[in-house]
Amino acid sequence: APFPLIHCETDAESLTVPSLDVPALQRVFTMADELSRRAGPGALFRLVDMQCPLDVAAMMWDKMDFYPALVKHSEIVNNLVEKITKLQFAFLDEWYLRYGTEFVAHFPDYYMPNGITLSVDEIGAVSSVMFDQYFLPHLNHFSERYGGIGIHCCANARHQWNNFKKIDGLRLLNISNQGAMIRDAYHFFADVIPQWNYDQSPLPLEPLAWMEEIPNQAHVVLDITVSSRDEALEVSAQVSRWNETNE
Repeated sequence: APFPLIHCETDAESLTVPSLDVPALQRVFTMADELSRRAGPGALFRLVDMQCPLDVAAMMWDKMDFYPALVKHSEIVNNLVEKITKLQFAFLDEWYLRYGTEFVAHFPDYYMPNGITLSVDEIGAVSSVMFDQYFLPHLNHFSERYGGIGIHCCANARHQWNNFKKIDGLRLLNISNQGAMIRDAYHFFADVIPQWNYDQSPLPLEPLAWMEEIPNQAHVVLDITVSSRDEALEVSAQVSRWNETNE
């Protein structure tokens, strides 16, 4: 169907929750079943790239009408978000039943023994009050249902950082943004949330340079790419020296 699917609140109210038998979802399971057969039971899947329910609603609804509806028709928006959540839960329940609860996060690629990982980007376009209204209850519901949550956010959402701390069972936070924001995030979340952040600046700091920016109490993952075994050993030695100096 062409997007956007929704142009007004009446369209949103008329939508029904599809079953998992619809062709688009069946194609996903058919491909995953074949990959599982070929790879064997020990291989872990990377979880499908799934947006949080309000983000999905924002993709379905014409933005010129969607943002006013957040204010004027909150009950209708919430009803739509509940429908989206119901479908996502049905999909994830079936996914975990078929392929197990261990997986590699959709982004970045970290291991999760259980839980869920979601992209949460629409928060950059709404207020903190709307975070509590439209995001927090559903994020907590996902976390409670599946046993923890990891979040990716590439929005300019500094005004929501305090709200990230309200999310139950947040395992890891990935912020992808410009260097100044990444630098601030390492300090802001240092003692509460593990971080794996990406600097999208034109000339980002090298990982070892980032280590000088990160507070000692922070728990972070640094993504270091090397081109040879010798380079990997040299970088490893530099990291070890840095850790010894800063213990």
